[in-house]
Amino acid sequence: MKTDILFYGLLQAYPELVFELTGMPVEPGYDLMAVEVKERNFRFDGVLMPPPTALPTAPIWFVEVQFQKRAGFYRDFFTKVALYLHQFAVERPGRLLAILPSRAVDVVVPTFYEPQVRAGWLHRVYLDEWTAAASLGGELLKLAVTPEIEMPERVKVLREQAQGTFEEARVLEWLEALLVYRYAKRSREEIAQMFALGDLRETRVYQEALSEGIERGKQEGVQLGKQEGIQLGRQAGEAQLVLRLLTRRLGSLTIEQQQQIASLSLSQLEDLGEALLDWQGSMELTHWLNGL
Repeated sequence: MKTDILFYGLLQAYPELVFELTGMPVEPGYDLMAVEVKERNFRFDGVLMPPPTALPTAPIWFVEVQFQKRAGFYRDFFTKVALYLHQFAVERPGRLLAILPSRAVDVVVPTFYEPQVRAGWLHRVYLDEWTAAASLGGELLKLAVTPEIEMPERVKVLREQAQGTFEEARVLEWLEALLVYRYAKRSREEIAQMFALGDLRETRVYQEALSEGIERGKQEGVQLGKQEGIQLGRQAGEAQLVLRLLTRRLGSLTIEQQQQIASLSLSQLEDLGEALLDWQGSMELTHWLNGL
């Protein structure tokens, strides 16, 4: 799971996180979308657009997630914003939000942009220092940098907070995605055991995949079957995540498209997850699938 795909999906599910991270009053109705600027194919991790009914003073939020130190990060960030303003003739205020794991990853803002920083254009959030009380979405975001020793207790508290609420299913889905991101070398079965997430091991999709793998492995050995089942379970989980992102971005998918996506390999699902951030309509998905 790549960082940009993971955080784009989380911010799209919880767009109010942009206001929560920056300490601004939450303005309802905003929608997060991926936007590509044609010059040099610059692409934002996310652009939070105000609703059509918003006042002219409601800002557009440009969001970048940066988990690796890169000297030109802010130069590229401000350049993308300037190109966006030119290309789309924006007539409302704008704000920039950089989400970083810690100050160690941050770099110096070029001198040219210091006046904009002093004017409050740029908001920088270091997740390891973000200790304020947060919503369920905010607490999920914090898991990306939570010290490993604290992870079991944080996960337990989040599950308890979500239990019985309308967000319970969504929180469990993002818990799984974030834990897979943090523990990329472990299987979903191992992660579920580590954090007592029985829900993940008992889901119909995972159990069917595991059973199918074990059945396939009977002729070659039970252990091989178990490994195949775990691999199939991971593939099924990734497919579910990509399908959710596609549905939120493009609307309903056909049964044929859903079936084709569910049969993709893990590497193909990762490629699809990255490609969909650029798409504006369902025809692009059709072309992508036809090109396989």
